[in-house]
Amino acid sequence: MKALGTLRVFDVEHRRTFGWTGEQLPVVGQGTWRLEETDRGRAVEAVRAGMDAGMTLIDTAEMYGNGVAEELTGEAIRGRGPEVFLVSKVLPSNASYDGTLRACERSLKRLGVDRLDLYLLHWESQYPLRETMRAMETLVSRGLIRYIGVSNFDLDQVREAQQALQSNRLACDQVLFHLKDRGIERRLLPYCREQQIAIMGYSPFGHGDFPKHTTAGGLILEEIAQRHKKTARQAALNFLASRDVFVIPKSGDSEHAIENSGGMGWGLTEEEYAIIDHAFPVPDHDVPLGMI
Repeated sequence: MKALGTLRVFDVEHRRTFGWTGEQLPVVGQGTWRLEETDRGRAVEAVRAGMDAGMTLIDTAEMYGNGVAEELTGEAIRGRGPEVFLVSKVLPSNASYDGTLRACERSLKRLGVDRLDLYLLHWESQYPLRETMRAMETLVSRGLIRYIGVSNFDLDQVREAQQALQSNRLACDQVLFHLKDRGIERRLLPYCREQQIAIMGYSPFGHGDFPKHTTAGGLILEEIAQRHKKTARQAALNFLASRDVFVIPKSGDSEHAIENSGGMGWGLTEEEYAIIDHAFPVPDHDVPLGMI
């Protein structure tokens, strides 16, 4: 972020350091939730188009389509593995010590890779968190994953996950984050910044409730986007990513994937940022962590 003035002050670079890991990753990556609902060939091409546009951070999970999304992702990245930062997740119902190990091995097989860059517990489990984190550390020691993370964890849960780890640091918390749900900016995001835990925002367009151009907020996004020759969705991604968050929009269409990539590599002015911030404010009180 640049010094305030007449220049753009909220420039979103193409890549950013991923927490304490030192990895330089695309600020805008690709999600794959419900990708299996798209025609297989079209879905694979969309992921590849996104990669060609620089979105080589790809997130999936064993839950998505009961593994089908992982299979589609594996097909899309075949032959391009070294350029991809690959993320998957274990279901809470599989998150016992042995269950986590087996789930990871199944995900690796579906993806056609030998190692995941980041493995997350999808949400809080009935199994003791220490048991799941011990399995994660075993996976690191075996070279099957590089980094450990969680998903849908609020501040107290993140702290618990940190304390459950013995030999490794928590690398990431993946949470819901969009213009109408900015609650993480009150306490979770500042804490993770301080701890150098990367925040990855899923569903950055919301879940079927992206601001329409017929609403006041939607009109504001459209107007600001047009100033930069961008779309409203690109402006939204740019704004969200400027909060030191990696965002992972999903697209099953190549044109939309390429559009998503246009959320990085440019910036809003101080005035434009303030206008969007006012239209879609952070809550003035703590709210439950959003989750889809």
